[in-house]
Amino acid sequence: LRSVPGVGDIARLGGVDREVAVTVDPTRLAAFGLTIGDVAERLRAAQIDASGGRVETTMSRSTIRLTAAADGVDALRALSLPLLGGASVPLGEVATVEDSHADRTSLAYHGDQGVIAVEIKRSNGYSDIDVAEGSRAAVARLAADHPEVRLAEATTTVDATLNDYQASMHMLYEGIGLAVL
Repeated sequence: LRSVPGVGDIARLGGVDREVAVTVDPTRLAAFGLTIGDVAERLRAAQIDASGGRVETTMSRSTIRLTAAADGVDALRALSLPLLGGASVPLGEVATVEDSHADRTSLAYHGDQGVIAVEIKRSNGYSDIDVAEGSRAAVARLAADHPEVRLAEATTTVDATLNDYQASMHMLYEGIGLAVL
């Protein structure tokens, strides 16, 4: 959808974000002379190298939450943590790394069924109708590529805009016809 000319913003409602939980074993961490801060800093650096990502540290639980993890759970388990003296230890040696999902922050329903909804907003300077047609074409291609997913347009403001335009044009033609008569 982002490749459609004129699409300015896309917001998802419902569903959950992927999240990777890194649960550090304090005993193993201390055995290597590392702190939770060392691990969090190394993960932040790894996320800066990757596209996107966020690291949250909860000191009381020794859990680090990641969104948009670099190259997946296995890559994070293999992430080397530098030790004093130049050696290193893989993150998987001092922590459990699990693929999970973030807390749900929004819900969307179609009838009585939970769904994932997408709200598309156009950029300034673009036609509502052109953006809607381009978006519908992109969704049709997505539906053809993934027949196992059911896609439906729930609501739109574009149809009202198009109806108003057509009514205005009808009245304009009517006025021109009356003026000629």
